[in-house]
Amino acid sequence: PMFLGNIQEDERFQASASVARFNIGTAMCSPLIHRGKTLGVLYVDKRMESFAFESEDLKMLAALAEQAALALANRRLYSELKASLERIEQQQEALVQSEKLAAMGLLSAGLSHEIRNPLTVISGNTQLLLMKNRKRKPEERQEMLEAVDRAAEQIFSLVQGLIDFSKKRPANLETLNLNDVVKETITTVKATLTGHYGVKIIKKLAEELPPVDGDKRELIQVFMNLILNAVQAMSEGGKLTLKTATEEDRVIVQFLDTGPGIPADQLERIFQAFHTQKKEGTGLGLWIARNIIERVDGTLTASNQKEGGACFEVSLPLAK
Repeated sequence: PMFLGNIQEDERFQASASVARFNIGTAMCSPLIHRGKTLGVLYVDKRMESFAFESEDLKMLAALAEQAALALANRRLYSELKASLERIEQQQEALVQSEKLAAMGLLSAGLSHEIRNPLTVISGNTQLLLMKNRKRKPEERQEMLEAVDRAAEQIFSLVQGLIDFSKKRPANLETLNLNDVVKETITTVKATLTGHYGVKIIKKLAEELPPVDGDKRELIQVFMNLILNAVQAMSEGGKLTLKTATEEDRVIVQFLDTGPGIPADQLERIFQAFHTQKKEGTGLGLWIARNIIERVDGTLTASNQKEGGACFEVSLPLAK
């Protein structure tokens, strides 16, 4: 801090035009210092005809300068924080947009994967119906047409489910008998499997199966996915056994195939998103299936049978 008691007689300011113009008599100045950094200078002066500053006034000016430096530092800090927040908001907005695009890509890939299964049913049944060298009984044609209709309804439900998911609508839970769900799924895919894969379906359904709570549309989606995955693994044909049973307070549905089984190093990874062994696969089918089952407090697991082939097991709690 500096105290200038009589500027008019101070040789340092004889050439100052402002001193003469404003008739300055005394002046004081104190640096604005915050954390060792000089931010500016606080300067005050008085005219010759007014009461002059005294050296004691310099102490007051120094105290004011200290507070002014703190206020100025805080103002600069506020400006820097505001600018940082704006940058963070811009980054967050960019991140949100990136996450939206990633989610859209994930949902689109998942939807395309799930639509592929009912499209396979529609294509398979349509091709079989168009075969001119084979006559079919009216009831057989009717069954195949009904399978096409159910597959088309499945596609509609998948699209509607995506809309429901985006609007966070709850699942359409109802009390179900899993034997009925298994039978309906088999009827939907039966013609496709026998016509294109040469797979024999064996049903071992428990009698008097207790009911469970679930979304029928979503469970059919899961069962269809597991069935088509199994038959695709049996490229030269084979047997697919669908077995239901009750274990304590849960209902079990097993999908047992006679294919090559699952490599040991893949058992823990097959339910991960985007993990696939298929050249044209998306790696989302089993991931989506497990999410659907877990939403109703169920489990979906995979293992290998001792006699060969894979086993996928769906376990659901009894209806409340």
